[in-house]
Amino acid sequence: LWTYILESKGAAVYLYFYSLSDQPKLTQGTPSSKPYFYPLTWTKYLVWDSYQRDLIKDFIKGSHQIHMVGPIPFSDNNMILDIPSDSVAVFDIQPFRQSLYFGSSSITEFYSISNYFTKFLEDIHSALSSNSLLMAHKRKRIVSSQLCPKPYLKLLERLDSYEDYISINPNISAFYLSSKCRAAISAPFTSTALVASSLGIPTVYYDPCSWIQKDDVASHGVPILSGIEELSEWINSLRS
Repeated sequence: LWTYILESKGAAVYLYFYSLSDQPKLTQGTPSSKPYFYPLTWTKYLVWDSYQRDLIKDFIKGSHQIHMVGPIPFSDNNMILDIPSDSVAVFDIQPFRQSLYFGSSSITEFYSISNYFTKFLEDIHSALSSNSLLMAHKRKRIVSSQLCPKPYLKLLERLDSYEDYISINPNISAFYLSSKCRAAISAPFTSTALVASSLGIPTVYYDPCSWIQKDDVASHGVPILSGIEELSEWINSLRS
């Protein structure tokens, strides 16, 4: 409501998307949930790319001023990140109990299943190790033993024992980490892939179980790799 007051006093109010807003379209089962943008009455929008621009045009009626300005360059805690140049940034999504997602969106079908993201991390570590590349893994937030499944937490402990695995403080920004790495691999469909793309480094989404459709517009044009064979082939290309 405060935005109406500001506009009445002559201020210009913009809605700037702080992240992506799409949910995956699965190859089987529940279709992607659509964002509930219909009630929005903003007339000025700052978006990352043409995909978000088209989203506004499709779901919000009326005339708009839409400006494509790229991702928000979030700052971090000013920690110094000193990692080798042959590192690849990896951004996953921590699995939570299914009850936290149930009935809310199509991501329930796999974001709440710990096997999906343990396989996500295991496949990536294996493929990077085979190519003598380091895995710089940044979690989205500090993990909690009360919310995350035990298999996921145990995997983090095991990965942390490897010399070619680097656990990145979750408080470090994706922009900062990506700028220090050779490439980036993200869980579908997190905003970090577009962050890396904006910096001009190779970036992909990795779907370890081949559950996501290749033509899903939620990828915003970032390639979707399905299964470890496609992942290994792409990682091998980074060495050339």
